[in-house]
Amino acid sequence: REVVSIRDPANHAVAVSLEDAVKEAIGTSTYAARVVARREELDKFLEEAVRVLPVFAMHPGTRLGAPVMLHFFEPRYKILIRRAWEGNRLFVFTASMPRPGVEGIIVRVDGARFLPDGRANIYGEGVEVVQLGETWVEEGTGGLFCTRTSASVIANTSAELHARPLRMASRGSSFTSARDGAGGGGSG
Repeated sequence: REVVSIRDPANHAVAVSLEDAVKEAIGTSTYAARVVARREELDKFLEEAVRVLPVFAMHPGTRLGAPVMLHFFEPRYKILIRRAWEGNRLFVFTASMPRPGVEGIIVRVDGARFLPDGRANIYGEGVEVVQLGETWVEEGTGGLFCTRTSASVIANTSAELHARPLRMASRGSSFTSARDGAGGGGSG
């Protein structure tokens, strides 16, 4: 069997021979109906996935348009940056304890360097001011807050991500970036 690497399940190419075998087994009309149903489910899942963002809280926060350079070392923030980097490259940065109504800045992560122990140095930019919506600590994350938002940058960033390939940072390597550049550390 051949190993298949799927970087983006939403846009991964269909294996024609497998598709033909499934059509033969269940019928073309049943196959077509299932494809439509699964596409609708996937679209709903992706829509929800880009509306929920992890939250990084540290005084004094950041500002719209400001460069953001952080060093993530706490376990919860290692989870935050891994999810952001492998997903829509966004998180919310607040200056205070996350709760509904608190103002935050959506940060777009432009580059990340992952260290062997999971710590990460990131750089990005504050791209939109938001108020936190429903906010909760996700179970099993060591205290990582998440929030639901309807920020406009989310839809734009999601479309951009599907239009460009992700370049994963290797452990101990230099920054991996959506654009050329370098970043440094901060606290986190």
